[in-house]
Amino acid sequence: MRIQSIKFKITILYTIALGTLLVAYSSYLYLTLSKGLGEDLDIELKGKTRQIKYFIEEFNRQTFQAGENVDKNLDDVIDMTINLNKYRSKGEIFLETGNDWLKSFDYLDLSEDFIYFLNVDSQVPAFTKNVNGEIKILFLNTVDKKNAAQTLLKNIRINNEYFRMIQEPFYFNGKMKFIILIATSQKTLLTVLKERRDVLFFSIPIVLVLAILISKYFSDRLVKPIVEVASVAEQVTHKDLSQRIKTRYNDEEIKIMVGAFNKMIDRLQKAFGHIAEFNSHVAHELKTPIAIINGECEVALRKEQSNSEYKETLQAVFEESQKMLKITEDLLLLAKADYVPENFVFQEFDLKEFFDEICEKERKISLEKEIDIKLKFLTKTKVLKGDALHLRRLFLNIINNSIKFTRKGGVIDISVKADHNNLIVEIADTGIGISAGDIDKIFDQFYQKVPTDLPARGIGLGLSIAQALAKVHNGKIKVQSIVDRGTTFTVTLPIISSSTRTQEAIYAAS
Repeated sequence: MRIQSIKFKITILYTIALGTLLVAYSSYLYLTLSKGLGEDLDIELKGKTRQIKYFIEEFNRQTFQAGENVDKNLDDVIDMTINLNKYRSKGEIFLETGNDWLKSFDYLDLSEDFIYFLNVDSQVPAFTKNVNGEIKILFLNTVDKKNAAQTLLKNIRINNEYFRMIQEPFYFNGKMKFIILIATSQKTLLTVLKERRDVLFFSIPIVLVLAILISKYFSDRLVKPIVEVASVAEQVTHKDLSQRIKTRYNDEEIKIMVGAFNKMIDRLQKAFGHIAEFNSHVAHELKTPIAIINGECEVALRKEQSNSEYKETLQAVFEESQKMLKITEDLLLLAKADYVPENFVFQEFDLKEFFDEICEKERKISLEKEIDIKLKFLTKTKVLKGDALHLRRLFLNIINNSIKFTRKGGVIDISVKADHNNLIVEIADTGIGISAGDIDKIFDQFYQKVPTDLPARGIGLGLSIAQALAKVHNGKIKVQSIVDRGTTFTVTLPIISSSTRTQEAIYAAS
């Protein structure tokens, strides 16, 4: 599995995420357990302290008579309490009524605990026999006399072993008599924590190894559809664009990817088809004038001819070369409109003057067919920002198309109006009309459908150029037509002030 592969990255990310969660959760369990065990130990210490205080009071009540020296009695009781077994072995305790609390005292299991009493008045300590000299000094230094009236809990270390110690005052007849210190070993607590820590420490790596294997298995399954898509993609070439990806997986993301890939191939296939069709049309359109030029030159070179015949030959060559030049210029204009719209120059120009000039030019062309061109200027908008030269080409192409398909004596009405946001130009003729099946094709490059009773002129690029120029200006062209009654072209162009129109916006619009 390669380091840069998606499978490797998925496996590593999954393992890191799982490892982080395991460590965090294990730490939480460990800390919770540690806190819980510590609280239980503190509760146990407080219980022992309460019981010892109770035992002392009970000893004193049952053993000594009223009126005796209280301090001496308390010292004796404390000595009995911490050396209970010694007194029992000597038979010095015969308290039948105290059997119950004596059994409870034995149940506390204080044999392993360090018990230390410090007389507040005499500062004389009493302690269990396991409190030797070093521990005695430690206890003496540990006593917090400033806070003697409070119950304190702390950790201490005795002979490299950790203990939990409680310090609590003992009151008798409303007066503090002793400070009780009890230290109990944390060995059991630390052993439990160590066992839990070892379990967590050794189990996490095992879980992570299993996680790596599981994540690798699922990452292989996850990436498998992508590999299949790639293998099909490798089979797609410009010679065969019929390949499509079929997936047997139901994952939503895989379906989206496969759908997008298939749509891309559809677009490529369509684009290649357009290119092939375009090349065929270009070759066809250029072949005729080239053949005519070639034939005229061949005839002229075959034998000597008069000056008038040479002139006729040159005239024919000139006309055909002009036609070829026109085709080339039109194709370049289409390419310019589609791919480099930033080359267009947008400036404000006078609308009335613009359309008057166009109509004047077209009237000269329409004289031969006695077609009447009428202009109605129905807007108060006087200025438009755009590329006037190319917009002129746009409207000339549409009007020329109307002249071409309008029979002798027809009418072409041109109306210029505007709403709040757009300039709307309608060009309506009384021509032969366009069938419903042909309306969607008239803007295709090289598309021509000329009736037999009309002269076939042009190469089928005029309306394609008009539509491309409209798109450059962020506009659109709509067509409505009724066969044998006429066609109306509606050109809509946005009216945008010079301060807000930018070349970037023009490029985006195209």
